[in-house]
Amino acid sequence: MSCRCCATLSARPISAPYWSGALATLERIPEQNRTRDIAALQKRVWVHVQAEAASALAREGRVQQAQSVLMQAEPFIGQEPELLGAVALAWADVGDPNRALAMVRDMLARTPRPEVGLRLQYAAALLKTQQDVELAGVLRQLQDTPMSAQDRRSFEDIRVGYILRQVDGLRQAGDLAGAYDMLAPLLAERPQDPEVVGALARMYADHGDHAQAMGLYQRLLERDPRNVGLLLAAANTATGAKDHAYAESAVQIALQIAPQDPDVLTTAGRVYRAKGQASKAGQYFAAAIEAENRQRAQLMVAAGQGGGPAVPGAAGANPFRRGAAQSVWGGRPVLPVGYAAAAPAPQPFIPQPAGVARFAVPPAPPAPNPATYYGDTPAAAPTPPASAGRAPARSNGTPAAGQRTPQEAGPPSTHYLPVPGAAPAAPLPSSSPWAAAPLAPPNPAAAARPRTALDELAELQEGRATTLSVGVVGRARQGEAGLSRLTDMQAPVELKFPAGDGMMAVRVTPTGVGAGTPDTSYGTLSRFGAGPATALDMPTRSPGSQSDGGVGLGIAYETERLAVDVGTLPLGFRQVDVMGGLRYRADLSEQVSLTGELSRRPVTDSLLSFAGARDARTGEKWGAVSSNGARLDLTWDDGDFGAYVIGAAHALQGRNVQSNTRVELGGGMYWRVHQTPDSAFTAGLNVTGLGYRKNLRYFTYGHGGYFSPQQFLAMSVPFDWAQRSGRLSYQVRGALGVQYFKEDAAPYFPTNRARQAAAAQAASDAAAFGEVGTSSTAIYPGQSKTGLGYSLGLAMEYQLHPQLFVGSHLALDNARNYRQFTGGLYMRYALQPYGGRQALPVAPLKSPYAF
Repeated sequence: MSCRCCATLSARPISAPYWSGALATLERIPEQNRTRDIAALQKRVWVHVQAEAASALAREGRVQQAQSVLMQAEPFIGQEPELLGAVALAWADVGDPNRALAMVRDMLARTPRPEVGLRLQYAAALLKTQQDVELAGVLRQLQDTPMSAQDRRSFEDIRVGYILRQVDGLRQAGDLAGAYDMLAPLLAERPQDPEVVGALARMYADHGDHAQAMGLYQRLLERDPRNVGLLLAAANTATGAKDHAYAESAVQIALQIAPQDPDVLTTAGRVYRAKGQASKAGQYFAAAIEAENRQRAQLMVAAGQGGGPAVPGAAGANPFRRGAAQSVWGGRPVLPVGYAAAAPAPQPFIPQPAGVARFAVPPAPPAPNPATYYGDTPAAAPTPPASAGRAPARSNGTPAAGQRTPQEAGPPSTHYLPVPGAAPAAPLPSSSPWAAAPLAPPNPAAAARPRTALDELAELQEGRATTLSVGVVGRARQGEAGLSRLTDMQAPVELKFPAGDGMMAVRVTPTGVGAGTPDTSYGTLSRFGAGPATALDMPTRSPGSQSDGGVGLGIAYETERLAVDVGTLPLGFRQVDVMGGLRYRADLSEQVSLTGELSRRPVTDSLLSFAGARDARTGEKWGAVSSNGARLDLTWDDGDFGAYVIGAAHALQGRNVQSNTRVELGGGMYWRVHQTPDSAFTAGLNVTGLGYRKNLRYFTYGHGGYFSPQQFLAMSVPFDWAQRSGRLSYQVRGALGVQYFKEDAAPYFPTNRARQAAAAQAASDAAAFGEVGTSSTAIYPGQSKTGLGYSLGLAMEYQLHPQLFVGSHLALDNARNYRQFTGGLYMRYALQPYGGRQALPVAPLKSPYAF
């Protein structure tokens, strides 16, 4: 229950450990020494312990047991509003808001002149069950009623809790201006209230102005530096702002003050998880769960259940309303008129519930008077329970004399499904105003269960589960047999396991690639390997089938910010080489990040560039090109929109291949059109430009067999749709645009002038003999093209068993100068059962050579 609701239960908010400790103390008093007052106190404490125990059981999902506990406690409520409120709020925690309200309405209807405390309990029940329309009317009726100082504090707590819920509801709906308008009068009344100022800080945080939010918390902490709640709120806000140093400092202070507090430990885990220190985060989450379990165990045993002044010139300005003065965002957070004033408004501010104007408003209960509190035939008041000895109930479960049985404890609502053995009592008279108010549906956002340390730890552990993945990946690229055609089959095997703050991956990838056998016509043979001279000298001899195979080995380590990998080309390829990369991301601000990467990667455009080729006529080997260089990505992202700029420079080298360089620049923007916890749709605009120093995309000796235009420009509209539902997660992504490229003319043999001259002479002789070739000068012609560029991909994964997943992926791509098809199937086995939600987006098993 919230602290605003708890305040109505007793002279001060009391935690579950206090109640259980108090009951243990009272139990140590011998029965013969217990006075009537001690017995009454023991009953009061016992009921609170039962209510807290029921709430704890409900949080664990043990709803039936929680209902049974509350049924046992109901007969001991009597006519005490405090105990009624405790049990009623516990029924709401158990998931039966109808019964929670019915209990209080029953007592109101049966009481000729309900005291203020009972009416406050009804208001607290309405607040707990989110019946805001009716609650607003009840609060207005109570605001002018004479009250004791304690009842007035309880009234104010309920009123403030009600207003803050409206504010948070508007904020979560994106209406920051409306939220501020509703909060402003309350800020004027309570300029130093941490919860009220915290609501304003959350609004600034949602607006992306984390500096203003942090400023509010820092000023509150200057006044109360040991307030654990403020420290945790400041740590959470700093985490959102990616100010991890401040967040860690705040949470460490909170840990010094309350080292065994579950909320403090949970917040510490979240802070370190955001920092990327997964192992430390897991330790804090585990400690939080242990602390919660200790408190719960104690409770179950006891229950027998084994700011500042306004900105000058900006008074009254709404910083979230369009058209507000620009100065409101430049300095200190804007506060409403009278924010620092000492005197509140003459009448307490009680706004209409957020969004109430869009719905029909049910009438509020009439002003309290003897004629309207109950119907024509008011029921008799329940019999107060007799004082008990050690516990209010006998050990055999039989009520003591004068006590009501659970069946007599009070009528459930018509929507209540009674637990076994409970018979519903007669409903209240229809004329009772307390029974007439309908139960409005609660706000789903407000009703969502808050994330616990157990949730956080489970999610962390699921993301760090040890898995073994085995699959098959195929790739086919159209082209000329023996040259640009490519068939690539791989069977990646990957073992991933947690290591430190990241995940380690060990990879073994059997690989087979083939391009077929070049045709024996002069036109083909002259463009492969030894070129025109050998094609004339050996006109019928084939250069051999172009294929290769081997097993690639690799190891990788990845954390939140750092990724490192090292591996080999498949061992067994004609060329043995080591590949790898290092990538690191740094947050420059809460919305801007810079990612740098150093890498050495294989160029997989063709068999020649990937594995290397061999001309059987001469025995020459060449190819196996690697791209070596650096890349920088600068990204701005505000959660809804993003933009990025990239820059890269690489040197390309291969065995007996002419060296080359590549420079790339690009950028774009994207918009998260739709985003929920289980689905997301993103669209954007991308522009890419790159250029190579030399054109080396051909297949004679010295060329690399990879696309290397001197000018390339592409503009596309990419999109990405990802969704999960039950055991299935899938993703559809693609892009459509226009691309242009220009290639310079290139010699047949770029690494050897003498051989190039001999090739030119042989090509000339072949032309004289009537052989048909592509060039009589041994020069590949230049070209330029403009056309449509597209790509489309689909990936999906399904959980067959708590430990077994199957998935597949397909892709079609015509980018640059080719058309390529890729597809794969895989199985993933988790060493521990996985009960969480499926990955979003799905992360299929792919080739470790696909970058």
